[in-house]
This record gives sequence, structure tokens and C-alpha cells, in this order.
Amino acid sequence: TNPSNCDTVISVVTVAASVIDANDDSHTMESGSNGGTAVIDVFANDTLNGSSTGLNQVTLTIDLPDPTGHIVLNPDGTVNVHLGTPAGTYQITYTICEKLNPGNCSTAVVTVIVNTIEEIDIYTHMTPNDDGNNDVFYIDGITKYPNNTVEIYNRWGVLVYQAKKYNNTDVSFDGKSRGRTTINRDDNLPEGTYYYIVRYTKDNGETKEKAGYLYINR
Repeated sequence: TNPSNCDTVISVVTVAASVIDANDDSHTMESGSNGGTAVIDVFANDTLNGSSTGLNQVTLTIDLPDPTGHIVLNPDGTVNVHLGTPAGTYQITYTICEKLNPGNCSTAVVTVIVNTIEEIDIYTHMTPNDDGNNDVFYIDGITKYPNNTVEIYNRWGVLVYQAKKYNNTDVSFDGKSRGRTTINRDDNLPEGTYYYIVRYTKDNGETKEKAGYLYINR
């Protein structure tokens, strides 16, 4: 009856950001000699509003990759462990953000622990091409036993490498001749199958020996 008798109000509707939660992941391997594919899926325990999430709802960003390069977080959220990864603990830090609200993010850490199966693990595949992967004959755990010797023979039984106090770094077999043979020192040995003998002495004085085949591919 009084159209001019009016009042105005403001209604405010607040839309809260979804609850996003990236949770830490961990995986333990007995040995990294064979590596591993998709050993972890980071999305398996990450949630958005309490429900599982994935690339259809969030983006994935790597904040801190593994500085050694031995483990890799793939774009799909799976984690791979490279062939010949030595014993140790490896970590990657990543962040997921909601696609609808890009500022709504959460961060987590992926941890992969690689152990040795026995006292030492011998990695029997080499690709000495200076790419940083499998460039040397790697004996995981050998540094615990500095009283050691390593011998490598070719298929004809010729000694092509011999060393004491092997340590995988400055004393290591890189695919070049170091034995008392007719092969020129520092020559790159050809691709093929070789035979190794590793001897080491434990703290209690016990001497142990491991032998087997080593494969070189370039």
C-alpha cells in the first residue's frame, strides 16, 4: 500500500576453498640393482575435500627433485627408481594445487629407502658412456670393507682390471683396462661379458668372496 516504503539489505555468500591435503609417501626397496617402475603413486593418499584426487582436479609441481637423479617423479604422479640405484635414502618434495582455485595448495615429501640385500650388492650391468648412470662397476656396501680386492677377467681369462681398496669412486672400474695384460692401459674394453671376483675382509677377520658375470654395454 506504500510502494515508496522500502529497505535494502546485502546478502553475502562465502564459498570456502576445498580442503586439499597432500600426504607424505614412503617406499622401501631391498635393492636398487634392478630399479623399479611406479613404486609409488603420490595420488594414492592425496585428497580433496576428503576424497581421493588426481590430475583431473589438481596440478602437480615438483619443488625439490632428488639431487642424485636416482628417483624421478613422473608427470602422472608415479615414482620410478633408476636401474643401479645404490643403497641410501632419496627424497622428492612436490606440491598439488586445486585447478579451480590455483592458490589452494598442499605440499608433501616422497621418500624411497634402498637397502642392500646382503653385506654387499654387486651391480652386474655397466654402460660406461659418461652419462652418469652405471658408468662404473658398482659394489654397494663395499666401503664398509676397505680391506678388499677386485679382479675382472675377459672371456678368455685375461685379467683386464685389478684393484685394492675398491670404493666405487676414485678406485673403480670404468670399462677401461687396468690389468697386467697385452691390452693397452686406459683402452676402452669392448662390449661383452666379463667375469669378476670380489674379495673382502670383515671386522672379525673373516674373508669372503663373490664371483660372477659382468655385462658391459656402450
